[in-house]
Amino acid sequence: MHVTLNITQLGLFKDFGIYKLIYSDNKKCDILRVTSKQNGYACEMYLHSSALKEGVPRECESIYKYACGKDDSYHHQVYYSYCKLHQQKLN
Repeated sequence: MHVTLNITQLGLFKDFGIYKLIYSDNKKCDILRVTSKQNGYACEMYLHSSALKEGVPRECESIYKYACGKDDSYHHQVYYSYCKLHQQKLN
């Protein structure tokens, strides 16, 4: 998947590169490889809501380290428990 941001009214265009799914357990985590001309290669791990309380599952962590390197760069937290989804009430 090629990810871009294009806001023509502001004359803004940003190319985030190509994202490729390299692993998903379809339950708790997904790992994406990001390729960017400016920044080279990187990985991003996304936890499903069912895994937030327990943290990163061992299998996801080991696959991330194997595919993306040994560093713990996925520890940059982008989710906080106080940011909950609001369920809209249906009338």
